Amino acid sequence: MASPRSKTLKSRKNSVQTRSVKRVQKMPACKDVSVPNIQTIHIVNLDRDQHRWDNIQPVLKDIQPRPVRWRGIYGKELIRRDMHKLGVGFNMVHSGKGSYSQQHKDMRNLGAVGCFLSHRDLLSHLSFMNVPDWYGHLILEDDIKISNKFLGKSDAWWKLREDVPADWDILYLGIHEPVGNLVNANVRKLNHATQDEGNWGTHAYLVRHGALKTKILPWLTWMIDSIDLQFNIKFGEWNVYCFREQLLELDKKISAVSTIQTM
Repeated sequence: MASPRSKTLKSRKNSVQTRSVKRVQKMPACKDVSVPNIQTIHIVNLDRDQHRWDNIQPVLKDIQPRPVRWRGIYGKELIRRDMHKLGVGFNMVHSGKGSYSQQHKDMRNLGAVGCFLSHRDLLSHLSFMNVPDWYGHLILEDDIKISNKFLGKSDAWWKLREDVPADWDILYLGIHEPVGNLVNANVRKLNHATQDEGNWGTHAYLVRHGALKTKILPWLTWMIDSIDLQFNIKFGEWNVYCFREQLLELDKKISAVSTIQTM
């Protein structure tokens, strides 16, 4: 008999397309579709981290498009068999010590698994939206430091985005220790880096709608690493950029208590 959690995950997975189809999109005017644009904003947040969501509420009401909460997946609630069906290899969560039965009990990386699945579910949801390929979807995590001036008329975004090459697939508005080469004074093209070199974090990145089904989601079918490091493997093959100076940074006080590292 399937567990309640298993049924919930299956129902959630099957409803991604349905919820997206039901949503009616208002098409904004766009003068140059090759320039990065932000048409949707989603913030990943766990039910158990309501305080993080509450922390950023005062500024969200002034930001357009209005940020939407995306319910994250809490790794500790996942069942090993369910994780495997969702593309998470057994060795991603086994401790590697003791008998197989002991390893099944002493699981690891559950926070990273939950984070990976949360982002993948959101990206899948976005991919079903009936919008043009040039649409930009901004994905944020709930420990982001954001101002109510973000995307306002005087925000640096409007000037900096003009320097991003037209072939962009992903644009990071914030990333730790970026590894790559400057293509102009304000933009860096990211290259693959080893784990200790950099390209860490998925707290603020923009994805081009047209890249979701053709590049990004096929690569995320199976989890072989944390979400940021799995993205990083494709840097160089995908056209991934970041700004020389971060537009969005983590709230150090909140991010110091890492939900991922404590699971």
